[in-house]
This record gives sequence, C-alpha cells and structure tokens, in this order.
Amino acid sequence: MPFGAFVRAITTGPGTASSSVVFLHLLRVFYSGAFHAPRRFNWVLGLGLLALVTASNFTGYLLPGTNSPTGR
Repeated sequence: MPFGAFVRAITTGPGTASSSVVFLHLLRVFYSGAFHAPRRFNWVLGLGLLALVTASNFTGYLLPGTNSPTGR
C-alpha cells in the first residue's frame, strides 16, 4: 500500500501521546489528593477511561500485523 508506513507512523505518535497525557493527568490528580470525598466517582471514571485508552492503544498496535500478507 502506498504511504502505508507513513500513515502508520502518523497514527502511532498520537496514540502514544494520548496514553502519556492520560497517565500524567492521573498522577497529577493522585498526588494533589483530588480524588477524595466529593470527587471519588470522578476518580473511578478516570481510572476506567485510562483502562479504555490503554486497551484502545494496545489493540491499535496489534491491528496492523493482522492484515499483512506476511503476518508481520
């Protein structure tokens, strides 16, 4: 496929960046103590979103190898 490696490189960077930003935000909330009493539900939602972003990136990294004729 023409420009396939270029398109893959374009989508890999933002995927890694989004995971990094979500994780850094989680650390900021944890160290500032903003997950206590009135915001506990938001903390649980944030953990769920971190899990979804991580799963999304993981499956996105696996996807290119499943469609190649050589299996790579």
